Amino acid sequence: MAKQQIAHARKLIEQGEGARNVTRWLNVSRRKLCRALTADTQ
Repeated sequence: MAKQQIAHARKLIEQGEGARNVTRWLNVSRRKLCRALTADTQ
């Protein structure tokens, strides 16, 4: 995932959006989203 996508996903989740909806909008798997969010914080 691109840095912009990760930042956008993080913002949506912080605003209360569910991970399932975020993965649908970004067309990525939940696993990929979780990995990208955790890798971005390290």
